[in-house]
Amino acid sequence: MVEYFSLIGHIYPLVNNVVFFLIILVFIAASIYKIEYGLMILLAELFIGSFGRLFAFSLFCFPLSIRIALWFVFLIIWFAKEIADLRRRRFVDWKSIIGVKDSENQIVFAFFGLFFFVIWGFANGLLNQSGFGAVFLDFNGWLYLALLFPILRILRVKQKIKMLMQILILSAAWLSFKTFFLLFIFSHNMSSIVPEFYAWVRDTRIGEITQMQGGFYRIFMQSHIFVMIAFFLVLALFAKNFKSLRNINKENLLYYFLATVFSAVNLISLSRSNWLGLALGLVLFGFFLLYSYGFKKFLVMTALIFFSGCLSVGLIAFTVKFPFPDPMGGFSTSELLSERAKQLSGEAGVSSRWSLLPELWKEIKKAPFLGKGFGAPVTYRSSDPRVLEANPNGLYTTSAFEWGWLDIWLKLGIFGALSYLLIIILLFKLFVKNIILRKSDYLDSDLTTALMPTIIIGLAVIALINFFSPYLNHPLGIGYLLIVAAILQANEHQ
Repeated sequence: MVEYFSLIGHIYPLVNNVVFFLIILVFIAASIYKIEYGLMILLAELFIGSFGRLFAFSLFCFPLSIRIALWFVFLIIWFAKEIADLRRRRFVDWKSIIGVKDSENQIVFAFFGLFFFVIWGFANGLLNQSGFGAVFLDFNGWLYLALLFPILRILRVKQKIKMLMQILILSAAWLSFKTFFLLFIFSHNMSSIVPEFYAWVRDTRIGEITQMQGGFYRIFMQSHIFVMIAFFLVLALFAKNFKSLRNINKENLLYYFLATVFSAVNLISLSRSNWLGLALGLVLFGFFLLYSYGFKKFLVMTALIFFSGCLSVGLIAFTVKFPFPDPMGGFSTSELLSERAKQLSGEAGVSSRWSLLPELWKEIKKAPFLGKGFGAPVTYRSSDPRVLEANPNGLYTTSAFEWGWLDIWLKLGIFGALSYLLIIILLFKLFVKNIILRKSDYLDSDLTTALMPTIIIGLAVIALINFFSPYLNHPLGIGYLLIVAAILQANEHQ
């Protein structure tokens, strides 16, 4: 319903403005009533919103996105509630405020280190005369880190973690429906509505729609990363409840159906970096199955996952070639997927990415330790048709880069990148301590603990994808990092 109004609001700006403020009012009421409801709404928007611009309001010629508005309002309400709580208690309990019980908590101190380098990156960008506008536009995604303490505190209760996981799976299901819907209307001759949908997806930056061979359209959304994580979540739920092929209940059938749909969405995205992350996730999930359930169940689950992948390919072909109304699909699904996987040069996007790499390295070498700060520009020769249309020689200057880890290195310096990496290492260490080394407790645990391995698999997947596509310097990756930290901390305390 929200995205329906986003589409209508794209056509009629008055609707966009009215719904924007209605959402804010509902959000304020929910957050004041129970702060966890506000957090769940905030994270649901993160899961489905890609760049967070489903709605936007022009404030003094600055486009205020719904994500920034929700983030700002949430922090004000959370802070006000904390102040009121402090006044009632009449003493400051810093451990409670930051959501930890151990004053020597390594992960929280590691986040403080990252905070320092982010602030340094902002100041360094201004010192390097990148201009305040360029610096702030590059920096504002990192403001999502300010949610660390609210998330740590609110997600200390397992019931709230369970609620969050349900919201994640529901959000992935909605993203899947939207992906298949867009694939259907673009692969069929619906010229009367296609232009409006394309303009809506492009202008709100929900994703990208690209025509491929034989009437197939690539539907890619940055939020698809959460569909991949949800894919592993439902597989873990299926594995936990699975006894035998003769004893599959309705709940397991639902999990298997969702896994098939989520797998199909990851294929529809035609994102090679996502596929690489998916491959890593499947390998890690295989180790998880083998370690947790033994070799026999590992073999059965592997066969079922492979069959699910085959079903997902058939589901894509059925959607594109459905005989009504007027399908344009004359493509081979397997050929399209294999060609996409092997195409590592020649394509405009790939060529531009490889052209950027040496120029990015040159800029990093100029300030490898302290970095060049946010807003640091790099000029390279792009093969993007839009760039060539504006500038025939292809030269393009930007401060937003595909190579995520190198982007962090350039902006924050090597120590900033290492501080980020340290947080991820500490989270894996905490996972090993509380899950791997307590196998018997884990196998008999409740649902939220049982899903811990897939939560950490999701972090490993995002960390790998970040080499090729920027996620960990964006609210999508930062938000998930905070969620993982909170869930592992909650498990540590309980």
